[in-house]
Amino acid sequence: MRPVRRLLGSAVVLALTLGGLGAVAGPAAASEEVYPAPASGSWTVDGRAWGHGRGMSQWGAQGAALQGVSADAILAFYYPGTTSTSISGQYVNVSLSAFAPATTVTIWSPENRPIRMGLINGEVVVGPGRWTITVADGTVTAQRRDTPGGAITETQTYAGTLRMESQQEYGMVIAANESATTGRWYRGDLRIVPTTGTGFNVTNSLPMEDYLRSVVPRESPASWAAAALQAQAVAARTYAWYKVVHGSTLCDTTSCQVYYGKGVADVGGTLTTSYEDPRSDAAITATAGRVLLYGGAVAFTEFSSSNGGWTTAGSPPYQVAKYDPWSGTAPGDTKTRWTGTLSVARVEASCPGTDGKLRNLVVVSRTGDGELGGRVLQARVECTTGSATVSSPAFGLLSNWWKPRSTTTTLNAPAVSASVIDHGAQMSIAATASVAMTWTLTVRDHSTGRTALVRSGEVLGGERFNATWFGTYSPVPAGLSPYVGPGTYDLTLSGLDGAGVAAPPFSTTVTVRRPADPPVVAAVPLVANGGYVPVSPTRLVDTRTTFQSLGAGQRVDLAVLGAAGVPSSGVTAVVLNITAVGATTVSHLRAWPAGSPMPNAS
Repeated sequence: MRPVRRLLGSAVVLALTLGGLGAVAGPAAASEEVYPAPASGSWTVDGRAWGHGRGMSQWGAQGAALQGVSADAILAFYYPGTTSTSISGQYVNVSLSAFAPATTVTIWSPENRPIRMGLINGEVVVGPGRWTITVADGTVTAQRRDTPGGAITETQTYAGTLRMESQQEYGMVIAANESATTGRWYRGDLRIVPTTGTGFNVTNSLPMEDYLRSVVPRESPASWAAAALQAQAVAARTYAWYKVVHGSTLCDTTSCQVYYGKGVADVGGTLTTSYEDPRSDAAITATAGRVLLYGGAVAFTEFSSSNGGWTTAGSPPYQVAKYDPWSGTAPGDTKTRWTGTLSVARVEASCPGTDGKLRNLVVVSRTGDGELGGRVLQARVECTTGSATVSSPAFGLLSNWWKPRSTTTTLNAPAVSASVIDHGAQMSIAATASVAMTWTLTVRDHSTGRTALVRSGEVLGGERFNATWFGTYSPVPAGLSPYVGPGTYDLTLSGLDGAGVAAPPFSTTVTVRRPADPPVVAAVPLVANGGYVPVSPTRLVDTRTTFQSLGAGQRVDLAVLGAAGVPSSGVTAVVLNITAVGATTVSHLRAWPAGSPMPNAS
């Protein structure tokens, strides 16, 4: 090689940068999804969420709390735009569906206490005992016994609602029949409300905070994090207060809020099983009286077990559809993502006419939010007796967010994040697995056919995943940079299920841009020859180990001043040996002083 007679000035060596990749969005959902009725009589479905998804996700609140999020922040996320205020001394009325409608119940006092009994505002105190209640045409009859199956010792009748409580609102125990030896203990009072004929309803009136002591541990396990329990206490209190303000009686099921009362008591009125918990009580006390408002009015704070990763929009302005980063993160959460069975018979129940047989289940539209295309907004059942449209169908599943699983092994709805990437950047292929499978991403250099990467992973049926390539070799060839050079690369995503059945592969092409040239450096002025100073021979750079070898039209600027014994100033020229090795095609290499025009000669 000829010596270089001018100094190579300071230069920027080729830099490799790793770029970020945004979320890979799936393609727009097809206008309709058609699922013919399977001969097996049922579909396996992949589902998300348990419940309607409006307001707070209880599992999401637990996930947030475990990550250190406060109850205030949890409530602000699930009920955006709400503010809080305090209430005190409020009562709620709960209709007890466990005992009504009924034709008889038996009521006794806890711990053998005296009983206040009578029409509202006309109660009198009577001694302990078991009172069996019946109703006939609006008249309530109460018959007293001292023991189950014992003789009747007293009979009272009342024309209207009968109210019963042990003194100081200690509560009452109620059972479904006279022979029962255990019953449900409810705080506050119990009321027998005649309906028609021999029927009546049973309601429980009690202070709000006492009511919550049973609701909160029924809705959110008392073992959960304190912030999750506190958020549940505020949401449950606000929900109940909304019902009170709007003149509604609460129920004791998931149609309102689950409410079991204080616990189970024996025939003597002694508590044997508690439905309350000190940890929930602490959360109620920590948020005592707090309710949420929107625009000065009490908010309708609905909640559900899991929203599946997306909240559902509702009519109030604080019920919005948005991504939930917390649902699905808490240990033990099996409701954010689930698998179920949908029977043809269950869907056929929506066929028009009589004895219709299902031909096709057609998903007409979805919300588009989250996995599987989102919740089902509308479905159509096509039957031998005609067709019918069903809105927001759950068909007995945990929610209306479901999708029948394909019986074939396929990579559904593949989507590519980018077809051109910068040198050292990354891209992904997203797809949804129809069944549980092992996926493999293979990357090959289009021009040479050399394999750059083979990467595998596992995915569950119905799960959407990203197969990501970081623009690197794997494994890295000896002596080369981990990053591939510029050019075109062929990517293939394949899948193989547990039975060895392969999914049709998906292929795409990605172009890797050449690295940007380093900035032009200032020209080095020519000077007269100076004195010669020898230095020990030293290798200044080896592109086989420091960066990707040079491709067509690429350059690298090499700094010499201050390197390998060369002074950082006062140098007018250096002598270099330059060796080119490993050429893959006919080529030549040019070297010239930095800052000067590139010469035509090699």
